[in-house]
Amino acid sequence: MTSIAVCLIVKNEEAVLGRCLDSIRGLWDELIIVDTGSRDDTVAIAQSYGANVLHYEWVTPGDKGSARNFGIAAAVSQWIVVIDAD
Repeated sequence: MTSIAVCLIVKNEEAVLGRCLDSIRGLWDELIIVDTGSRDDTVAIAQSYGANVLHYEWVTPGDKGSARNFGIAAAVSQWIVVIDAD
């Protein structure tokens, strides 16, 4: 059976994260959220969806590729979908 991981990079996305995850609910076998320093309820929202929340500190601020690869490296599924919360 094919398994799918959904990976998102987030920071202070409480206003849109729930709507984003609701729109793809049932798609993932594995949900990986890479939080880059949220100061709102983003992490709590992600956890309420059963996400594996990883905390990432920018080595080079704004280097989304490294944050994306951090999340992808944690995935064990056969397929990986990377999306934005907004």
